[in-house]
Amino acid sequence: INGTISSTAPEQLVTVPYSFYAGKSGNGMTAVADNGNGTLTFTYANGQTYITPALSGITGPVGPAGAQGIQGPAGATGAAGPQGAQGVQGPAGADGLSAYELWLAQGNTGTESDFLNSIEGLQGAQGVAGIDGQNGSPINWLGTMVSAPLNPNFNDAYFNTSLGAAYVWDESNWVVMYEDQDPDSTNELQNLTLSNDSLHISNGNGIPVTEILSTIPGGFEVYETSGTFNFIVPNNVSKLVVEIYGAGGSGGNGGLAYDFRGSGGGGGGGSGGYRKVLMSVVTGTTYNVVVGSGGVNSAGTSSSFGGITVSGGGRGGNGADRLFNTNGLPISGGTAGAAGTPSGTAGSVGQGTSGNGNSGGNGGKGGEIVLLSLGIAGSGGIGVNVMGQAGNPGINAGYGSGGGGGSGTVGYGGVLGGLGGNGGNGAVIISW
Repeated sequence: INGTISSTAPEQLVTVPYSFYAGKSGNGMTAVADNGNGTLTFTYANGQTYITPALSGITGPVGPAGAQGIQGPAGATGAAGPQGAQGVQGPAGADGLSAYELWLAQGNTGTESDFLNSIEGLQGAQGVAGIDGQNGSPINWLGTMVSAPLNPNFNDAYFNTSLGAAYVWDESNWVVMYEDQDPDSTNELQNLTLSNDSLHISNGNGIPVTEILSTIPGGFEVYETSGTFNFIVPNNVSKLVVEIYGAGGSGGNGGLAYDFRGSGGGGGGGSGGYRKVLMSVVTGTTYNVVVGSGGVNSAGTSSSFGGITVSGGGRGGNGADRLFNTNGLPISGGTAGAAGTPSGTAGSVGQGTSGNGNSGGNGGKGGEIVLLSLGIAGSGGIGVNVMGQAGNPGINAGYGSGGGGGSGTVGYGGVLGGLGGNGGNGAVIISW
């Protein structure tokens, strides 16, 4: 108060009014500085200073949480841990189906032998031609003799009349070239007559014709009418070659015409499938034969021999209808009938129309498979351009092939397109 400053213990200056103190001459502060560490420095007019203790206010309430910061970058991958111990071995799995069982599960029927006979791989590539063989040495024919000649040379040959055989010298022995199985000249065939179902030769001996025919190898049987049949393996036959043709599908119908711009042609039917197998068989065994029916406004049906089945061809799709007042609008022909499996042929797509012409589309041709030159595919009907005339029908097919698609037409009021041709029946050919 009187200008003298005494140092006391730190405490708040709350008892001396500043105005009372500062009113004295030479008293008062000239500056206050924030030391940045919670303390203040007072500078008095007389040049003395005073540093306060650390000043801190009452702790305020906790402020709201700040927004979550951006996720930091992923840390580096840690080192791989050591490999764990091997687990306990699991139980053994159940046995899978055999190839024969899988074959049966696909709808096939027959014995294991039938299954093995049905397996036919693709034809392999032609092998490399072999090396030409060496030219043979010509035979030196000595003629007819009653005994072997003395001092023969290599490839000397003669006919021994006493033994009824021809011989050739191989540098160490006489080798038989030909031997007459019956040297008795009275048994030579001179005259041949047929009497009472027996074949007779000049010496009076005879043999029944049926016995002769039973010794002639080879034969065949053709099933070409749709239906189910039984085939019995003939005597002395151990191998069969079986060719199976599925039936062809019918062609699709031509579209209806409600306008003169022309409807679409029907698609051609697909041919049946085809398969050829070589089978080992036992004489007297009976096999079931099924010949598929050609499609009539439908797909063809399957043909089979025993447990070997070949599917029929699909029906061709119908041509699109030509609606009224659709000038300039193109429409499509019928889709092609699918090929039978395996090795069948799909039909052809029916012809569409552009919407600017005045004729129906042509029907598609059926898929074709050749069987004894009779498996001719049905041709599609020719598109009609006469108002109000029904479309031309597709042509019926030969064995196993697809029928032709019916043609489109022109006209008002729903003029009918041509009907699709029928598919050909299947066939089964057995030879031995």
